[in-house]
Amino acid sequence: MSKTVAVIERTPLGYGVSFPDFPCAGTSAATVEEVLARAEVTLDAHIDAIMRYGGEMPNHMRSVEEIIADPDHRELIEEVGPVTYALVEVPLPSKSVRVNVTLDQSLLKRIDHKAKSLGESRSGFLAAAARARLSG
Repeated sequence: MSKTVAVIERTPLGYGVSFPDFPCAGTSAATVEEVLARAEVTLDAHIDAIMRYGGEMPNHMRSVEEIIADPDHRELIEEVGPVTYALVEVPLPSKSVRVNVTLDQSLLKRIDHKAKSLGESRSGFLAAAARARLSG
């Protein structure tokens, strides 16, 4: 699994975390431990949304040094003050694998009906359900 840089900043209510390689993803919590735990869940949900809605994934995960050298990041530091950097695992999508599962027939019909109403495939629906269960 790859890792991405998480930027942790102190806020009036605790700590916030953002990901320079995933600009729209971020979360907050009362403690550093909580914010790092939430960071992985947030990143997983963000990547799932990128995959589901056709967003763009970064070409590569930058190092802390590359982030620090980024002029946009330097502006952020000037704005918010001192920050801490951490590396967080990134659940990057990989090659699809065909699997054989056994499900109750009526459950499968309900899954197919719901997936169709959402404009998704059965596989996409089941993968999204699995991701939601794993993150929650």
